[in-house]
Amino acid sequence: MSINTHEVYVTCPVCGAVTTEYDYHENTSSERVELLCFLNIGKPSNHLWAGNPADESCFTCPGCKHETPYRIIFTPDYCKVQDLDWYKRLLRSQIQFADRNGKVCFSDWDPDWGEEPALSRLIAMYPEDHELKFIQSLYNTLHICGRRALTKLEVTYGKVSRDMVLLPEALEKVYLGDSVVGIAPHTFENCASLHDIFIPDAVTEIGDDAFAGSGLSKVHVSSGLLYLGKRAFAHTWISRFFFPQTIQAIGEECFMDCACLNHLWIPAGVEVGRNAFANCPSLKQIQISESIPKDVVDTWGLSPDCVIERYQ
Repeated sequence: MSINTHEVYVTCPVCGAVTTEYDYHENTSSERVELLCFLNIGKPSNHLWAGNPADESCFTCPGCKHETPYRIIFTPDYCKVQDLDWYKRLLRSQIQFADRNGKVCFSDWDPDWGEEPALSRLIAMYPEDHELKFIQSLYNTLHICGRRALTKLEVTYGKVSRDMVLLPEALEKVYLGDSVVGIAPHTFENCASLHDIFIPDAVTEIGDDAFAGSGLSKVHVSSGLLYLGKRAFAHTWISRFFFPQTIQAIGEECFMDCACLNHLWIPAGVEVGRNAFANCPSLKQIQISESIPKDVVDTWGLSPDCVIERYQ
């Protein structure tokens, strides 16, 4: 029984009849047309790997029986897929697993013979789709530079931003130089493979959602940090966070849903946003200045069993 079946609509260039084909993504495709052959999956003949000459017959119209070659059928006029976003998500998800000995490899695909077939055919069908072109650039980067180009990020100065992260789901290591001054909103959001980071002293601001939903469990914070944005570390795995004396503001929901976060010390004079520590079941103790009113602390979202210790 076929799985992951997706409809592909093929128009005959001779009679104009539209045929609904099915891309099965397993050991067989349509009897009339070899479709996207995603990740070395297509007809049993598998002649794709011989190079696919542009004029080789690809589609046989069930009505007029005309045979159409690859160079014509995979164009905007004659071929469309049911769910382009599904293909793009799948193409992105496979990039991090595609590197083998410094080359991009899927099953028996040799990168020296050409691009991943599904990607190249989709680009031919949707030549103006910018996301497909970006995905193509990621595969090319992996092919030319190897896995390190996608799994490691090194920034020596300025502000780190999301556009520096080529493939968030593959990022594993981040190296920030002493001249880095800030981390922009959403920069490392949902980087599930990023587990620890060292934030240098020059960094004064970490933007909204900067690490939200990432795999972060350890973080060394700069001594010059001033501002933490909304949800900056929400839904991460960090257990400790040491606020420097310089900290001035902790954004709303900054540490919400941090299941492992435990003992905290909050410097005097810092402004803490609403629900900054909501749904942190391991946070059993927090030390705060005696100058902070109780009604303000009540807005932080602390669990009822969290012990609040006051200091002068």
